Amino acid sequence: MKKSLLYLIAVALIVVGCSSNKNTNPSIKDDAQNDVTNTTTYLNEEDYMGEEQEIVQVLNRYLTIFAENNVTAYGELYVDPKSMENHDDLGKEVIEITNLDFNPDVSDLDVGANDKVVEVSKKQKVPRGDSNIVEDKQMFCFTETNEGWKINWISD
Repeated sequence: MKKSLLYLIAVALIVVGCSSNKNTNPSIKDDAQNDVTNTTTYLNEEDYMGEEQEIVQVLNRYLTIFAENNVTAYGELYVDPKSMENHDDLGKEVIEITNLDFNPDVSDLDVGANDKVVEVSKKQKVPRGDSNIVEDKQMFCFTETNEGWKINWISD
């Protein structure tokens, strides 16, 4: 009787476990799930503090917007969102920011007294969906607003 009961419990556990449709491996995504994180590498916000951490959060949002090709949200990153209407930046796919320099030489740039400039090294696919990955550096100028840090301009 005990053996039969144990056998029945074991079989029931195996059947329940094998019939589970739940994906327990976070690195494997169902087709219905958004696979943005499969191609985008985000900055670790915990590696930064204060203003730098807040700027890194904006840069991670920037990466998400490029991954999602979200034109509306792209403008919201900027101090003047209307200036980004009909802009073709989203024709590329930014997949990773590899290095940040929070103290670049800005002597020849138009920078306000309270602006923060960050030199950003990134990997991207130009045009979007291309198999070749291009490395690029750009200066991002951030301005603190009532809504937090916003991008004032990005150098070419």
